[in-house]
Amino acid sequence: MRFRLYWHWSVRFLAFNTLLSCGIALLYLATPSTFPDNWVAASFLAPYYVGHFGLLCGLLFLPWLTVGLLLPLRGAALVLSFWGAFIQTLLLIDTFVYQQYRFHINLFVLDLFFNGQGQIISFPWYMWAAVIAFVAMVVIVVVGHQYHVTLSKDSAAWGCARMRK
Repeated sequence: MRFRLYWHWSVRFLAFNTLLSCGIALLYLATPSTFPDNWVAASFLAPYYVGHFGLLCGLLFLPWLTVGLLLPLRGAALVLSFWGAFIQTLLLIDTFVYQQYRFHINLFVLDLFFNGQGQIISFPWYMWAAVIAFVAMVVIVVVGHQYHVTLSKDSAAWGCARMRK
């Protein structure tokens, strides 16, 4: 039974994070130069996004294989939920960096950000506010979802009633 709950939670986690990653990644297409200009390009881009960010979420999922064996299911689900929220937040920050500077976050960019005293790479206040709001929203959603799925009386509707034990 534990394996079945583990499997169901895992599939839901991967599906949710893949869809969330694809939604966040649409911000990469916010400029006209990156948006597909014909239906052939769009028909390539749609499955590419799902595959690319599905792989990202699959790699994100690898710690679950060890954490899920070490912790009880409820604790492991909470740890992995916060890990997923952290990775999604990094993806959101990367989309902001890409929109402004047309390159992704890497060690060179981080060095310029931390050692440039705001002269080389800086972000407007609304980007900081958006990231802080996103982090707050994700923490509320993760904690609320974990409470609903694992602790509430309605958890049987999610197929996770035994996670409360």
